[in-house]
Amino acid sequence: MPFENFLGNPGAAAQVRAAVRDRAGNPTWLLSGPAGVGKTTLALRLGLGLNCQKPAPEGEFCGECASCQSFRGFDCLPELIEAGLEYRQAAARTRARELAPLMVEAHPQIRFFPPDGEMLTMAQAREAARMAQMRPDPGRHWVLILEGFDRARWMVQSAMLKVLEEPPAGCTLVLLAAHAREVLATVRSRARVVELGPVDSGELETWLAGQRPEMKHAELELIARLAGGCPGRARGLDLAAYRQKREFFMACLEALARPGGHIRLFGLTEGMRNQKEGVETQAEILYSLLQDVVYLKSGHSLAIRNLDARSRLEGWARQIGWNQLTQAVEQLDRLVGLSRRNLNRALAWDAWTLRLRARA
Repeated sequence: MPFENFLGNPGAAAQVRAAVRDRAGNPTWLLSGPAGVGKTTLALRLGLGLNCQKPAPEGEFCGECASCQSFRGFDCLPELIEAGLEYRQAAARTRARELAPLMVEAHPQIRFFPPDGEMLTMAQAREAARMAQMRPDPGRHWVLILEGFDRARWMVQSAMLKVLEEPPAGCTLVLLAAHAREVLATVRSRARVVELGPVDSGELETWLAGQRPEMKHAELELIARLAGGCPGRARGLDLAAYRQKREFFMACLEALARPGGHIRLFGLTEGMRNQKEGVETQAEILYSLLQDVVYLKSGHSLAIRNLDARSRLEGWARQIGWNQLTQAVEQLDRLVGLSRRNLNRALAWDAWTLRLRARA
């Protein structure tokens, strides 16, 4: 059964399956949780279930009817987004984001709106609101999925309020967010909020063994830990590439552990200017290292994620004080929060370094 195969978060899957079973296309859902935990997969399953022509009584979609067969697959989105960007570049060379809002069709009745650049745009919000007012084909149900809604500017979130206040029949909006509390309260109050948490590392490792059978047990265990309980991250995590990126942040921790190492730390963060990843992706690696240092200082070594770097982490745990750790985490929290408001990445890391230096 499709919903029984959903990894982790059985309570969240049960809520969605119940909505499909009862044909209760709740006007708005807000699915929250870390990237890769399964929010998009669950939203797509909701859309498939509401459009299935032969749904099972318990709320499963059949996978065989004409509607289910028209679905492009759970792994289709990256390719569709790339195609959408290429089409837009050819169709609208000027003011492309306004004239051709980024949107992909995963199914005739399911539209997916990914962040256009760092975040959702006003043009995408307006297009979603316009599509919500369109009547679906008989027996069909519109499902519009907006990713990264918590990172959208408040005026973009507010642009959806009228649709949320007067939800049209035959349409369900699914808002995806890493942090539900960063979505406007007026939006949250009109949505069914479902929170998804990390999957148990043991369960994730077992699942991963079926996905990547060529890997050794030690590698699977490491990937499951590094993924932080998120199947989407685990499935696509390249260990060699991750270690290369992590080495930069390990150098940052080494600088933090040394007396007067803030000047060295400032020099290291200069390298962030040329990195392709966003601040949140970069910060996730640093968070994992800082968290491991906390576990080691607290005597909870079995909980560390970076298993292959344990000896170096143990050395830092002896050198870095609790005050330094607290400051590093607090300033990293602040940096990530500001980055969701489109703060310049290079300036953000410079500010992180300067604040640590000022409090040293």
